[in-house]
Amino acid sequence: CNEVSSRSHAVLQVTVKAVQRYGEGGGSKRRLAKLSLIDLAGSERAYKTDNRGQRLVEGRNINRSLLSLANCINALADRTRKGAHVPYRDSKLTRLLADSLGGNCKTTMIACVAAASMAETVSTLKFASRARHVHNSARINEQIDQRTKLQSLEVELTRLRAVLVEREQSVGDSRRFVQAEAERQQAFAERERAEAQVERAEAERRRAEAERLSALRQLEARSREVLQEKAANALLAEQIARMEDEHEALVEGEGEAAGQVDEMAETVAELQRIVAERDAALVRLREEATARQRRLSELEDALDRKTAQLIHTQRLQVERREAAAEAA
Repeated sequence: CNEVSSRSHAVLQVTVKAVQRYGEGGGSKRRLAKLSLIDLAGSERAYKTDNRGQRLVEGRNINRSLLSLANCINALADRTRKGAHVPYRDSKLTRLLADSLGGNCKTTMIACVAAASMAETVSTLKFASRARHVHNSARINEQIDQRTKLQSLEVELTRLRAVLVEREQSVGDSRRFVQAEAERQQAFAERERAEAQVERAEAERRRAEAERLSALRQLEARSREVLQEKAANALLAEQIARMEDEHEALVEGEGEAAGQVDEMAETVAELQRIVAERDAALVRLREEATARQRRLSELEDALDRKTAQLIHTQRLQVERREAAAEAA
């Protein structure tokens, strides 16, 4: 409030400027910092100090500047009033402290309290509590000329290009890996399908083999029956020959045996019919055996084709794996 009274605010501000140059003819970078040390005078009550004249004017000016500072802190601490006006111009003190209160600064406030006056202590603590809610976001004050900014942008561009090339290589490696993995999965699926086909072909072969064995057993049984029928036919032929001899003997002998001859002729006809039926059954059995043998041959040919397809698929899988390994 004046230059000689101790009852006033003390403000000390130190400004530091640093300039960094980059070679001859290069650009430059400037940094600016400011240190502010402020000792605030305490507020005064005129009715308690009983000041008159100049002292009263000084106390009034101190209280006015502290009130302006409190108004600025209240406006900055009220988060519901974003963008509201902050009255920095109400006093010289708040104008000097504008950067420290709501600008690009880091600010520390120390509140001095004493037990001598409870009311003033509570007022000071409330003032410090409101100031605690003011938040500043400090950043470096630097000014870079166009040439330096261009050089820094070129360096950043070079770095980004290197990063882009590295990422493109990584993406290419990832694509090759994905392609190789897809080919591997496809080869695995083809191998599973081929194995399923082989299993089906093997099942068909086993079924055909079982049918062939069954047909062979049936054929052997039919062959034994045929042999038995041939033996029976031979026995019947011998009986027929013997009967014919007996018939001739009877014809030459006595005529009263005519009735017996007729019966024997009927018996022979019946036996001949039975032999014809057995011959027809033997022919059918032979046809069935031929058909089963033909079916067995077709199944074996199909099995050979399936086996050839499996070998071809496995050879393609091996070639694809070798190609993927060479590409990796």
